[in-house]
Amino acid sequence: MPVDDLPAKIIKSFFDDKFACNQAFDTLIHSHVFEHVYEPDMFMRHLAGFVGEGKTLIFSIPNMEIMLERKYTNCINFEHTVFLTDPYVEYLLSKYGFRLIKKEYFLDDHSIFYAAVCDTSVLRQDIPGGLYEKNRRLYLEYVEYHNKLIEQLNGAIQTTERPVYLFGAHVFSQYLIAFGLNADNIVCLLDNDSKKQGKRLYGTSLNVFSPTVLSTVVNPLVILKAGVYNNEVRQDILENINPNTEFLE
Repeated sequence: MPVDDLPAKIIKSFFDDKFACNQAFDTLIHSHVFEHVYEPDMFMRHLAGFVGEGKTLIFSIPNMEIMLERKYTNCINFEHTVFLTDPYVEYLLSKYGFRLIKKEYFLDDHSIFYAAVCDTSVLRQDIPGGLYEKNRRLYLEYVEYHNKLIEQLNGAIQTTERPVYLFGAHVFSQYLIAFGLNADNIVCLLDNDSKKQGKRLYGTSLNVFSPTVLSTVVNPLVILKAGVYNNEVRQDILENINPNTEFLE
């Protein structure tokens, strides 16, 4: 929703080949949308038909290849519907007449930003060879890593007498539990989002509380697998809530 000093017109609709807008524009922007669509080829075709010759397309996606390489738990899930990496993006841009004019990386593991202009004279580029084998290897390593991680985490929380918490009322936790994490030994979920606090994470029996509950806990253990957010979560808890917290990562 728009903020007070930046009014915007909200159009509630699906973006497909029937979508129409009668207002003139020179740039279309979408951020962390592409990886959520079910048909990326169709989505790019709709964009090309909507944007028009000479207009600009600016968008960002998570750097999913690095996320998978680093075994970030939130890389592939029911929200990230496709493994959308840079070679596929550049192929789709060229296929539907977008000339890439600039690409930038935000951090080394977060996002990739693209700026392209609609130019029907662009030649289609080929998808590099060997991507299937590479992606298959990365994914199998990802699954193997999580199977071993769950075995280690279950062993740790079963043998400790310290209270154990799980950070993230999100797909981070759902993924770990789906892999076999024993939630019976976890006190609760921790999350900084006040809208989630006091509620239950669907698909689990765990309730959600603010990390501030750790302030009165003696030597808590927190399972933390929040990908690019790990450092800031850990730092906030240690510096502002409970310096005696230990993390299982």
